[in-house]
Amino acid sequence: GIDAIAEVVERNISQAQYLKARIERETKLELLAPVALNIVCFRYDFRYEANEKNARLVVDLQESGIAAPSTTTINHETAIRVNLTNHRTRESDLDMLVEAILEMGKELE
Repeated sequence: GIDAIAEVVERNISQAQYLKARIERETKLELLAPVALNIVCFRYDFRYEANEKNARLVVDLQESGIAAPSTTTINHETAIRVNLTNHRTRESDLDMLVEAILEMGKELE
């Protein structure tokens, strides 16, 4: 019922805050927008060709099957956009996402 739906929404909002905190701890990741609800927009901080490489990161993540983020543009910068809506998402999934982005980003540098 409605209570179960509310619980999932609240959990996804909490997970967005968890992901925000993970991103803030990583020197190579940068938040590009405030995290108000369940959407987190950030990027890997590449020195050169950051927009192209962040877009490539998203494609690589999708093709790997690790996660399915999308991209958006914020202030002319390509952002990795994570929209948390899946009731099966766990914090460990978000940790795996961050680790994969760090590893893939390092390979693209």
